[in-house]
Amino acid sequence: MSKNGKKKKSLISQLTTRSRSKVKKVNTDTPLYHLRRGIEAKLPDRVFLEDWDNYYQSILRTGLNDMQNGKSEDDIERTYQKRFNIQWAWDDSIANQVQSTFNQLTTAHENQLEELAEDIKKGYEKVSQTIEKLTDILANPTKRSLKEFDKKLLGIHSKLDRLKRKQRQLDKLSSTTRLHICFGSAKLFNAQHHLEANGYTNHEEWLEDWQKKRGGNFYSVGKGSVDGNNTMTPIHWIGEDQFTMTIKVPPFLQSDYRNVIVIPFEIKEVSVSISMSNCL
Repeated sequence: MSKNGKKKKSLISQLTTRSRSKVKKVNTDTPLYHLRRGIEAKLPDRVFLEDWDNYYQSILRTGLNDMQNGKSEDDIERTYQKRFNIQWAWDDSIANQVQSTFNQLTTAHENQLEELAEDIKKGYEKVSQTIEKLTDILANPTKRSLKEFDKKLLGIHSKLDRLKRKQRQLDKLSSTTRLHICFGSAKLFNAQHHLEANGYTNHEEWLEDWQKKRGGNFYSVGKGSVDGNNTMTPIHWIGEDQFTMTIKVPPFLQSDYRNVIVIPFEIKEVSVSISMSNCL
């Protein structure tokens, strides 16, 4: 019972709703349950998860590069299934994420241009105001007003140099349509040039971390009308706090991992968070 006297809902009641269809679980009379709330869970380590994470991210990067070269989300949906030997639903998820990432990068690029232009504008306004003040000082000089006059003058030159650098940066960004993103983080990428300072004894150690950082997750578009609310990664309630996640393995990996991977996991409390990752 809760504090207000009402009966507390069970975990399965909070997380799921029964299917409205007449479909039952295989060989049982139990109705199928569908997730209606986002959940977060840490899944047991599986070699497949790490393997598929890395392949998925590699295909995603290819998709982003193709989109920057003129291909559309529809182009990716039509061609990647055959090109990478994956199911259409994985292809759809990748195309969806590529488009979303591309849109985010485009917005970030536009925002950066606006911010730089505004910084430059405000910078020159401040420089102009400072020059006016210094001009007034020279017109009516006093011992007090001339104190540190040289430093103030040098400060103007310093600000102008900084504004010129920003202008060059703005001109460069404005002249290119290529969007830039560093999968794996720029900090880790630059660490390869200073291995010892970043705790690495050789390039192979850094490369292992770099490859892990560039992988690490995959994305699957949900669909409320199918069993488990997802075509490729359906989630089902087993009992009490126990659930399973069934991952449909891409054809090119099925010889190594079978057609499906079933991963049991436990939920301790309801979360309003939406994603599951392996990093899940």
